Amino acid sequence: MSDRRSRVVRSGAYAFVASLFVRVIAIVRAVVFARLLIPSEVGRFALAAGAMATIDALTDTSLRYALVQRPNVTLRAAQTMWTALIVRGAVLTGAGVALAPTAATLLHAPSTIGLMRLVAFVPLLSALQSPAGWLRARDVDLTPQVRLEFAAATAELLLTVGLILATHSAWGLAGATVLGGCFRVFCSHLIAGFRPAIRFDRRELLDYLSFGGWISVTTACWFAATNADDLIVGRIAGTGPLGLYRLAFRIGHLPVTEVSETIQKVLFPTLSRMLEAGDDGGDAMFARSLMVASGLSAVILAITVPLAHDLVLGLLGPRWLGAVGPLRVLAVAGFIRAVTGPAVALFMAAGRPRLNAGATALSAIVLIVGVALVVGPFGITGASAMVVAAVAVPLPLWGAALHSVGLSPWLCLRIILERAPAALVAGAAAGAVVLAIPSPTVAAVAGLAVGGAAWLLAVSILDRPFWGELRGIFGAMRGARQRNPVDQGAVDRD
Repeated sequence: MSDRRSRVVRSGAYAFVASLFVRVIAIVRAVVFARLLIPSEVGRFALAAGAMATIDALTDTSLRYALVQRPNVTLRAAQTMWTALIVRGAVLTGAGVALAPTAATLLHAPSTIGLMRLVAFVPLLSALQSPAGWLRARDVDLTPQVRLEFAAATAELLLTVGLILATHSAWGLAGATVLGGCFRVFCSHLIAGFRPAIRFDRRELLDYLSFGGWISVTTACWFAATNADDLIVGRIAGTGPLGLYRLAFRIGHLPVTEVSETIQKVLFPTLSRMLEAGDDGGDAMFARSLMVASGLSAVILAITVPLAHDLVLGLLGPRWLGAVGPLRVLAVAGFIRAVTGPAVALFMAAGRPRLNAGATALSAIVLIVGVALVVGPFGITGASAMVVAAVAVPLPLWGAALHSVGLSPWLCLRIILERAPAALVAGAAAGAVVLAIPSPTVAAVAGLAVGGAAWLLAVSILDRPFWGELRGIFGAMRGARQRNPVDQGAVDRD
């Protein structure tokens, strides 16, 4: 058991750190298109992508999550799930192409029809990807999937730069997204562990859908809680304000995209296998993950607030200054969402995804109603405030859900609060840099560097448990490079 747990920790730590580098590439991509495009073009793409993503989320079957959570997966089951995903992807692509004019009319954005039809191919491309990476993740062999994400992120960055320079419009973003999807399909089939074949087994499909059903509900609610505001802002305020809002949301949610989603990607298969084997270290693994998520998210929030103006002006340019206010507000929402991320992975690994559904549904309702009411009179800053309200309202439900699986919500709160002193030191250091340096670009870069250094120093003095955890992650990552490879057969043969 100890050898298995050690391998799990090493592989998870390696994937966590490697995934952070993938996220850095995504940040660079966002900065690039913000520098090259005006806000209204970014807003046009956000509307087109959001409309298609709505259809995708509302019909999500979450079969890939079921493949990871289930203790045994046969080749017949894996091929059946892949076939079902392809059929669904083809239907969604056809519906997206056909319904693009209707969606554009409803959103008061007729110029997005062509963009919608292009991004409509994304669900089909996503379905065509081999599930080999997910199947390998069942054995906590996360390296193939991380390498795929790294290669795809790099390709999308290069494609984004080239196509935007060629088109100077939202078409560059849409084209890079579709071509990036094609690249992902190709690379995914280079991963060993799955033999592609069209196969349909009704009993297997219904069995996996029984687990994926609750995740599908949660996915739809999560999408509404994180993307419905785009469609509302775009329809009421227009593509220009939407471009500003979307960029502020993207930067403000760095704690989610750079920390929480990465941890969930590692924690979900790790806890699934630990619980399957009867390993009693699951609670400790969850606590460690919460410590890492809250520590890293807290410092991102603390540095973002004082640096918001200089980050936007120095790195993106004056035409994006309207995003400064929303950015500061959305950074708070990003932090709250990030610290609840490990709980999402825990409930899925335990086979109780319905515990996520209630809290996420409540958040979605508050967001949709709130943004629709305030974006007109109060603009995108008012919409940002409603995002904070939407993620804060379900917190008591998250606490009750943790209690229902035997974890103390008060202990979790203590873990989060113990990370605050070091983050506040980092924020104060970054704020001092802003006051001392007049150049926005220099202040932004120096503020990030000084704030990060101050945080590391403060953690080593004020938060020794987190400091030990941080060092342990990087040490485990180095050890993971020398681990014994797992069995290449990711599925059980018939």
